[in-house]
Amino acid sequence: MTIKTRNDIYRISNERKVIDDLSKSSENEQNEEVKLKRKNDDALEDLNKTLEINPNDSYALGIRGGVKLKRKNYDDALEDLNKALEIDPYNSYALRARGEVNLKGKNCDNALEDLNKVLETDPNDSYALVVRGEVNLKRKNYDDAFEDLNKALEINPNNSYALVGRGEVNLKRKNYDDALEDLNKALEIDPYNSYALGIRGHVYYHKDDYNEAFKNLNEALEIDPDDVYVLGVRGEIYSHLKNFEEALKNLNKAIEIEPNDAFTLRIRGGVYKSLKKHKESITDLMKSLEIEPNNAWALECRAESYMNLNKYDEALKDVNQALQITPNELSLLLTRLNIYRLTKKYEAALADSNELIKLCPRCSCCPCTHHIGVRGNIYRLMSKYDKAFIDLNQALEQEPENEFALTMRGRLYGMLDKYEEALKDLNKLLGLKSNDVWGLAHRGDVYRRQGNFNAALNDLNKALEIEQENSLALRIRGMTYYSLKKHKDAIADLDKSLKLEYDNNLKIKMLNIYHRIGLCV
Repeated sequence: MTIKTRNDIYRISNERKVIDDLSKSSENEQNEEVKLKRKNDDALEDLNKTLEINPNDSYALGIRGGVKLKRKNYDDALEDLNKALEIDPYNSYALRARGEVNLKGKNCDNALEDLNKVLETDPNDSYALVVRGEVNLKRKNYDDAFEDLNKALEINPNNSYALVGRGEVNLKRKNYDDALEDLNKALEIDPYNSYALGIRGHVYYHKDDYNEAFKNLNEALEIDPDDVYVLGVRGEIYSHLKNFEEALKNLNKAIEIEPNDAFTLRIRGGVYKSLKKHKESITDLMKSLEIEPNNAWALECRAESYMNLNKYDEALKDVNQALQITPNELSLLLTRLNIYRLTKKYEAALADSNELIKLCPRCSCCPCTHHIGVRGNIYRLMSKYDKAFIDLNQALEQEPENEFALTMRGRLYGMLDKYEEALKDLNKLLGLKSNDVWGLAHRGDVYRRQGNFNAALNDLNKALEIEQENSLALRIRGMTYYSLKKHKDAIADLDKSLKLEYDNNLKIKMLNIYHRIGLCV
């Protein structure tokens, strides 16, 4: 380039100063400060002028790529950074910035390649250490992420972005107090860091402090209303609190902004499952798992939706895959046990039940009361009634108000025509939980067997007011109507029960019974 006038020299000098200032700001303040303290439009105007004079200025291309990165123009940023690095493969700023662009684009392998190259030249480049820490965090390499972020903080203990990154690693490791310490310090340095507020809100959620969680998340969204992560976390908390309407408002907005965010898709899939919208749930979870195939929670959630649609093969496949990722996870074993139970694979269910009792660490009176009750129910289904009573009695000795064990023992007594014992258990259950559908249905069945048809109908009508499509309650009410010679009502209930029943063997058995007693369903 030929410079013809002194004015040209001054102009180039001033533009170089702008570039140097931007570079220092990016390195020292991890680029986010540029977004807050500098007008990117003015910066771009200066950089564009420089590049009109010299389109191959690697330094200016790198800085312009960095500015575009902060404006979230990732494709344009990558174009500038690639060109800068074609001209000068050792442009450390461009390498760092391209590493961050690749991180944003979820191209972690390319990001690591760029950042490793920078750190080979300068192992103490704190910006590169922080971004590499974020890449390792994204890849779930928490030890490597922690090492990079610790080193960045040794170089500069007040690096707010390293503090936020380490806080997030501590969140992932469930070190919540350490996470809060890092995030509190980061927010003392940079009170308007919306991402730090979002992470801190997430930490408070895991500490069951919902007021503080919402306070932080709401503040973050005042700063950045379109923060997908924060919207997702707030949606997750609303879902946990069973406020599904508010959960969906947040999650829908997040997914409109970023349709391929695995986290928000996963949480919305869980909300749809809770709302019994299982097809919608599976759609979201399938998309989430395309992005993050090894997320055990998403696999378990999808398995539960498949179960509710009676797609047991698909459910079992998901649970087994999840157990390969998180072996011996209690909730997964319980889900698989239920799949085996529903498909009448009782030996396999019993094996999982025994494993649950062996593994359960949660109760002060381990083995876990609930899991003993579950095994008692498996023994009941296997017609091993003595063993069933041993487990159910033990569960109720340890926890006299265990609702599941009361239900199953009451049901077992009823099957064996021990009506007084059955009613004692079921009355106790319904004293604890008056609207328990299964308790009402089973007590209604005991009353029917006793010939107390009015009491039976009271319970069964109440059960069906709560859950209109409960196959068991419909079947028992149908049989009660039959005993009362109300054949039209009996046929209506029994027909509806058969349509709802997923178990084909039970359907055939019940149809044979209905035909034998003269009911044409």
